[in-house]
Amino acid sequence: MSASDQLSFTDYVQHMLERYRGERITRFDYAGEIFWLKQPEKLTGVWRILKPQPKAAFARELRTLSELNRKNAPVPQLMLFGEDFFVLKDGGVSIGSRLSDETLDATQKMQFVEDAAKALANLHQQGLIHGRPALRDMLWDNGKVLFIDFESRESKADLLSRKVRDSLIFIHSLGRTGELSDDEMKNCIEKYRTYCEKDVWQKTLATLRRYHWLYRFLLLFKSVAKRDLVAVYRMFENVPFD
Repeated sequence: MSASDQLSFTDYVQHMLERYRGERITRFDYAGEIFWLKQPEKLTGVWRILKPQPKAAFARELRTLSELNRKNAPVPQLMLFGEDFFVLKDGGVSIGSRLSDETLDATQKMQFVEDAAKALANLHQQGLIHGRPALRDMLWDNGKVLFIDFESRESKADLLSRKVRDSLIFIHSLGRTGELSDDEMKNCIEKYRTYCEKDVWQKTLATLRRYHWLYRFLLLFKSVAKRDLVAVYRMFENVPFD
């Protein structure tokens, strides 16, 4: 008989904490379901300078998750937490990973990104923003999309501007995905436009028009462009400006 069959959920989490103390992320099974235990990062070397306050960052992330759970936002369920840990119920596989799955066909992959587009628009309609909604930060399970790794830093920008930033990051993320052709990317953007709040979409287009000069300048580096820059090209080339 396994430990999970003998212990309550709370006791089993304590058992996992003792066993994996200091591990940033630990997957575990309990009563036939999957959960994720997360703890503050333990940094060494130069990372102590680059990320000087891991416990403060962890506390911000926990506060953000707690607030989003209270608002019934599309995020994994927060099952248990303490000062130095929290446990989330599994929400599926990231859409970024699913797009890399060679066993899935193009129709299935388009469904994932269309579901992602609708989920982001719905999140915005709840008056919420993500901060960096890349496909790797969206989980998919049987048509349901959940968001992870919300940007927890405070922003002084107004809500509309933050939604626009979300939209641009999402579209850029589509462009980073080599598994999507330009036509598939255009179709997904078109779907997002139909779901998106009108003022958000209009300001997203206005932002891209304002920076079109930057796109023309960056074309000078096309021969040496890597994935992130290629995604910028694809964003300007596949967004419908009409």
